[in-house]
Order: sequence, then C-alpha cells, then structure tokens
Amino acid sequence: MQQERNLQNALYEWAERVVGVYNPIARKERVNYYTQSNLSLLHSSPELLLLGINPGSAGRDGKELTAKEFLQGNPDYHTKGSWTMWQRLCRLFDQGNMLEMLQKEESLVWSNVFHLNSKKESGLTNPMKAPEVVRLTRDLIQILQPQRVLCLGGANCLYQLFPKHETTLEALIPGLLWYTRIGSTPVYGIPHTSSCYTNEQTDLLGKVLAFLFHASEAEHTAETIESKFSLELRAYRERMKGSSAKVFLLEVGRIVKEEIALASSDDKNVIYLNDYLQVRIAETKDRSLNISYRSGYNKSCPLKDEVVACLEQREAWDKRKYVPFRNPGAPANICRLRLDPDLKNYISKENGAYELAQLIRQELESLADALGEIFKD
Repeated sequence: MQQERNLQNALYEWAERVVGVYNPIARKERVNYYTQSNLSLLHSSPELLLLGINPGSAGRDGKELTAKEFLQGNPDYHTKGSWTMWQRLCRLFDQGNMLEMLQKEESLVWSNVFHLNSKKESGLTNPMKAPEVVRLTRDLIQILQPQRVLCLGGANCLYQLFPKHETTLEALIPGLLWYTRIGSTPVYGIPHTSSCYTNEQTDLLGKVLAFLFHASEAEHTAETIESKFSLELRAYRERMKGSSAKVFLLEVGRIVKEEIALASSDDKNVIYLNDYLQVRIAETKDRSLNISYRSGYNKSCPLKDEVVACLEQREAWDKRKYVPFRNPGAPANICRLRLDPDLKNYISKENGAYELAQLIRQELESLADALGEIFKD
C-alpha cells in the first residue's frame, strides 16, 4: 500500500510539471495533449512501458489540462482493441507467448515521447519537441521503473528519446530491432505496428522479443540473435529476397523513415528535407529518389535554380548524380536519382534492404544539410 501511495504521489508531482510545460505550448500551438493509459490506476512498476512518438490524432483546440486530468489518459483508450496498430501488436506478442503482458492493465503503461497530438509526426513543431518535453518523458521512465521499454517507430522513436550524441543504438537485427538502456532499464525499438508486418517479420520479432525480455545483458547481441534464431532470420531474409521490387522498396523506405534524422510522412515513403522540399522513395516502376517541393510551394518553387544546381553537383553513390525529370511542365518535380540498375543486386543480398536504406539515409541527411545552407536566410 505504501509503495502504491509513493508511486501515485510521484506521478502526480510529475503530472504537475507536465501540465506546467505543456499548457503554454498547447495554447500557443493550438493542439491537444494526453497520455494513453490511465496512470492514476497504476499500483506498481509495470512489466512494460510502451512508447510511441506522439498521439496521431487531429484534434486541435489547445485545451489546457490539470494534473489529475492528464493522469487519466486518453478518453478513447478503452477502444484500443479496434485499433489496427494494437491488433498487430497483440499478434506480435502472441507469437512470443506474451499476450498476457498486454492484457493485464497493471502490467502495461502506454504513453508517448511527446504527448502533443498531430495528424502526422511532421506536424510536431520545434516548441512541441523542446528538450524539456523530452526530459519529462525520461523522468517518467525513472518514476515508473518499468522492467523494459518498447518504442514503436524503430530507431526514429529512440532518437527522439535519446539525442544521437548521447547514446549508441545496437542494431540487434538490422532495420528491424534496436536496443539501448536508460540506466538499468532495457529499451527496445521496433517498426511501428501501424505499418504492415509480413508473417515472417511477426514471427521473428515476437520470438526474439520474448527471448530478450528475460535474457541477460550479455545475450543482447546481434551474434546471439543470429545463433538462436537462424531459422526465423533465414525465413525473414528469404521473404525479402523473394519479394517483388515494390515490396523490397517499401521495406527500404520503412527502414529509412525509422532511422533517418529527418521528419517523414506517416503513410508514404516521403522524407521532408526541410520546410520546402521533400523526397519520395518510389516503389513503382520508377524506382528512384524523387525530389519535389512540398505542398504549398509546388507552384512558386522558391530558390529552384539554386536547388537544382545543388542537386546536379551531388554524387550519391557509385558516382551517380541527380538528373532532371523529363517532364519540364511539372513544376513540383525537380530531379531524381535512379536506383536501377543496382536494385537487383541489393534484392539478392542477405541484408540488401538494410544496406540500400543506409546509403539512402546517409545521402538524404547530407542533402538536407546542403539545402539548409541555401535556405538559411
């Protein structure tokens, strides 16, 4: 009883700090905020803290909350059984015989790195992602002392919680499973379950997470996973190798979005290079990186000549350059970098999707820096 009282007192004090930081931001940005599960019902440290990046809803009236209201969580949390991402998460945990962990309310806390809502992650403004906002989430982890943390959104979610200069992520399964720690608490990152998992991916991740949740620190290595789950890894890799180019590029796009230090769309393989420009990883017969102006700028195309000159000077990999679109009548489109003819080579490799994704990620982060110099004034 005393432990429960101490936990609730600590959570209430934390919530007081949350609303003190969040209310002015919500009011200024005209957005709402909430956590997910009801923290006021928590009796002890949970087995699992589930973290997304931020609530993906579109309500925007800037409502201010009290600490008590905030702790009560998402009013729609009781409907989570109908959410596709929850159904896929349950399927994943069921594969590892861990479904009970999600079904017992006292075993699970579900929250987000940022509690402010936006329809897409790209809608999070700088004030909404301020360092003090992140610190509050890290403080929550210290208060809850969960047995483990699972981040939905892969490396991208983890890097919201840990600035890249503060931690090194271990890629236990390249492009699929990442690992680090906060103090003694293990923290894992997997693709967001709002995205479509293959059967092989679900089988592999479900079994590996079930193992890691009870494994020693020394067993948290890529080599251990490779040894203990060789059959599941082979099935997952063969699925990628045997997939069509479209499925393969969808996987490449997913990995890029979840590892890149840039904002992205929720529903397409689109990365935002800055406020003006975006790039799409085309999974159709086009098979290219397509640079274009973002909605709102695709008519005026600010600094287009400078942007095109920047792109024409770049060599991405294998000494290839961006080339203009053939259709000069499409002002939204600027240049493309063809992924062919090397695509088949990557598809045939064991970790080909991950290798290609890293090349694309590195190029886009570098390109974003170069474009930042053009638009800095």
